[in-house]
Amino acid sequence: MLNTIEAKYAARSDLHLFRIYLPDTSSSPYVGQLSSTDEQRIEVFVNPYTGKIIGERISDNTLISILLKLHYSLMAGETGTMFVGIAAFLMCILTITGLVVWPGWRKLITGFKIKFNAHPKRVNFDIHKVVGIVSVVFLFFTGFTGFCWNFYDLTEPIIYAVTIHPKTI
Repeated sequence: MLNTIEAKYAARSDLHLFRIYLPDTSSSPYVGQLSSTDEQRIEVFVNPYTGKIIGERISDNTLISILLKLHYSLMAGETGTMFVGIAAFLMCILTITGLVVWPGWRKLITGFKIKFNAHPKRVNFDIHKVVGIVSVVFLFFTGFTGFCWNFYDLTEPIIYAVTIHPKTI
């Protein structure tokens, strides 16, 4: 399989094979991923029985790739990546400040109660208060991982230092 993919793309020196996905089922193909110097990725599908290439596609044009770009950078390149990373960092700060100013700290049991028979503004406040405290950990770690993902060059040394794990090459 490797020889088949490398032979097909031997004329293109800008491509190199960097990943192979093994089939999930007996009827699924092998998927080889190639990347080029201009950061274009090509997926090549190989029949596991005959070893012949049955298809190829540019990965950047797939739905999952488009959704990833939307999620990661709002499809706005480096500017979008920085914007999403800063928004994630601000979400971390908001969860911490929400935890600090949560009004339920005075009386813990009443902090988790929602008065459904009160004025709609009060019901809205109570729902906000309860949902906020219940989801604060999830929201913080979601924002934190988003920030670390988008600013990996900045956060990588911190992550290795905090986890006391040596960086492997």
